[in-house]
Amino acid sequence: MFNKIKLQDGVNLYIRKTEQFKTVNVTIKWKAPLEQSAASERTVLANVLEESNEKYPTQIAMRKALDELYGTVLYTDVSKRSSQHIVSLFAECVNDEFFAGEDVLKQLFELIRAVVFEPKASEGAFDQTVVEREKRTVRDRIRSVYDDKTRYAQKRMLEIMRPDQPASISAYGTEEAVSAITNKSLHQAYEDMIQHDLIDIYVVGDVDEQDIVTKIKESLPFKARKVNERLEEKHANTSEDVKTVRERQDMKQGKLHLGFSTPVTFRHPDYNKMQVMNGIFGGFAHSKLFMNVREKESMAYYANSAFASQYGIVYVTAGIDAELEKKQFN
Repeated sequence: MFNKIKLQDGVNLYIRKTEQFKTVNVTIKWKAPLEQSAASERTVLANVLEESNEKYPTQIAMRKALDELYGTVLYTDVSKRSSQHIVSLFAECVNDEFFAGEDVLKQLFELIRAVVFEPKASEGAFDQTVVEREKRTVRDRIRSVYDDKTRYAQKRMLEIMRPDQPASISAYGTEEAVSAITNKSLHQAYEDMIQHDLIDIYVVGDVDEQDIVTKIKESLPFKARKVNERLEEKHANTSEDVKTVRERQDMKQGKLHLGFSTPVTFRHPDYNKMQVMNGIFGGFAHSKLFMNVREKESMAYYANSAFASQYGIVYVTAGIDAELEKKQFN
């Protein structure tokens, strides 16, 4: 279990002391409301912070610093949970017990400090060249969804079911929002994240708890911030009308995605019942969907269901022969 320590209002540290690993893992999560334009800025920002900073101004210098810490790993990513957008920084270094006297963990926290508090910026703006490069990277990542037809079909289904709501908003934002980002607007997004986001810090490894608290307070001086209400999606506006949308593309295997809105979410009293229902319905290889649609009738390449408890959605996905759509749908 994690031991929770409050560092500041809105800044919490979770420590899991364990001898199971020979490395120490550190994760920092910045949490803010999920919004389309902000998601795009925060995704580009995560890339920019990972790439360089004032202490290590180039990718080569950053990689060299990590290598000198015995192959330490550090990277950033973004995700979403319910109506939260989350920017994460992940780092992993070897445990100090294998290199007595070097204090690798302290050096890791100093490196994280450079990434978080010393970005490569001047006069309230990030380096234009770096920003444009990372914008291209994020746009390519967003476009790649179209090439993965299963992900694309799921994306379109959610956009139709819950337009402009957290369930359908991508953690990466949109191409249009990414293109509109400037080096100054990105720096403002950085300031907002550092000053206002709720922050959770996780440390896992064979560590001394008090030593970790001291190192983090010295290296990562996050200030207190206002703690808002729990960031959750409010009850979604859903329609009782059945919507059927077909898109034709040049592909061998059709994709059939069905979405069902339900009032049952993570904190609903019927949550456990819904999990059991989904397991029987299509959550496993021995569930009814797979055994009947795939194995017995041979009408699909795959067929399964899932329950998105944060959004109150049960959805069915299947790879089908498009010419047999009506039979498979029934």
